[in-house]
Amino acid sequence: MFRNIAVAYDESPEAGRALTAAIQLAAALNTSLQAITFAEELPAEGVQVGTHLVDGDKVDAIVRCVHEYKIDLLVIGLHHRSLRVSSLWSTVYALAQAAPCNILGVH
Repeated sequence: MFRNIAVAYDESPEAGRALTAAIQLAAALNTSLQAITFAEELPAEGVQVGTHLVDGDKVDAIVRCVHEYKIDLLVIGLHHRSLRVSSLWSTVYALAQAAPCNILGVH
C-alpha cells in the first residue's frame, strides 16, 4: 500500500495532530515516516539558514548536531514564565555541560 509516509510539521496544533496520525499510520503499516518542516523567511535578509530536523533526547540530539556541524555558538531561548522551570533549567544545565561550544541564552 504505502511504503514511505511524510508529514508536514510546524508547531501548530493542527500539525501536532497530523504528526500523531502519521505516526500511528506508519506504525500500523510498518512503513517509514519522514517529517518535513521549514523555517519561515527571516526578517534579516542576506542570512542563509540551514535547518536540521533531529529526533531523540533533546540534549543528545542538539549536542550531536553541534558536533556534526562544528558549531561555535549555540543560541537557546530561555522562557520567563514556565510552569516547568526545573525541567527548563535542567535542560539548559545539561546543554551547558555537554555542548562543546559557547552557549548564549536569550530571554
